Amino acid sequence: MSLSTRSLVVLLSALALACVEDEQPLPPVQVSGEFVSYAASPEVEVCPGTVPHLEGWMTAVADQLGISTESLLQTTYYLVDDEVVAERCGGEGIGACAQRVGDNIEIYAGSPLSHHELVHAVQRSAWPLGKPVLSEGIATLFDDGFPHRVGAPSALMQLDDLIAISDPQPETGLYTVGWFLAYWVAVRHGEQALEDLWLAVDPSATAAEFRAGFEQTLGGSLDELVEDVDGQNHCQFVTCVGEPSAWVDGSWTVASPQGCEADVVGIRTPDHEDLRRYGLVAVEEAGFYEVTVTAAGVSVSLALCGRECGLDYTAGFSGTTTSWLAVGVYRAEAYGIAGQAPYEIQIRPEP
Repeated sequence: MSLSTRSLVVLLSALALACVEDEQPLPPVQVSGEFVSYAASPEVEVCPGTVPHLEGWMTAVADQLGISTESLLQTTYYLVDDEVVAERCGGEGIGACAQRVGDNIEIYAGSPLSHHELVHAVQRSAWPLGKPVLSEGIATLFDDGFPHRVGAPSALMQLDDLIAISDPQPETGLYTVGWFLAYWVAVRHGEQALEDLWLAVDPSATAAEFRAGFEQTLGGSLDELVEDVDGQNHCQFVTCVGEPSAWVDGSWTVASPQGCEADVVGIRTPDHEDLRRYGLVAVEEAGFYEVTVTAAGVSVSLALCGRECGLDYTAGFSGTTTSWLAVGVYRAEAYGIAGQAPYEIQIRPEP
């Protein structure tokens, strides 16, 4: 090694060490489960139901994608501030990211529960790097934190430009178009087709190469699919974990969290709470039901589990509302924040 080469190596090593020293330290792991650990600052209390929920939800999503539980890598969820997210994820304005580091997945997020990044953790556990339009599209498809139903995105007008993108961060149209494609591929061909298409298309593929891989894998052209579903809605798949709770005397009820109770998901600090309790209700007879939220000014969501996009797919409720519910299992989310009065979500058949 020449003197100049040795000097360059020393300089690069010093710069690398300086970068490591400049990085803000990550918070310690507070709770560990079978394959998920949750790291947060010491003043943050991680509720007992958080890690079991993350593991159950990731396992259920993996099952839908044909990925075995055994394939899921050890995943650490780092709850950190925006500055650390930007530092670890590579830029300002990024809310969260998931990275594979050897045989581990690391999620950096400013919110206590990012379903989108949990989907990326599932993907990166079992699949090689994928085309961004697919990786972000599938993550958005299963990101059921706030499920909603929409029509075809206007960004389809730039379909080929979006397919060609290699960096997903700056282009929001990539997420909406990817979601649209992922939904209709899964509905028309089954969730297994998502993996088949993922593996058939190289991450660096051009739009023409992506289109060729699409047609070869799914047996029809991309333009034919877009034209065939024109005017139809798509939505997120709602992944529900656990078993429905019982109806009692013709009524179903779930109570809002009142702290970090055993089944509560989320975190709290001395001056902040982000708590949620998920309740599953089985509707065995279609009809009109009264949905009541017993506290004024509180709005809650009720979402049909699965991938149906009917009129009763998801709705927000406050006060007492009469709504048609189809047969199925629904997920209700009762939220708890600092200073909020206790309340219940009550469901009963319309008298």
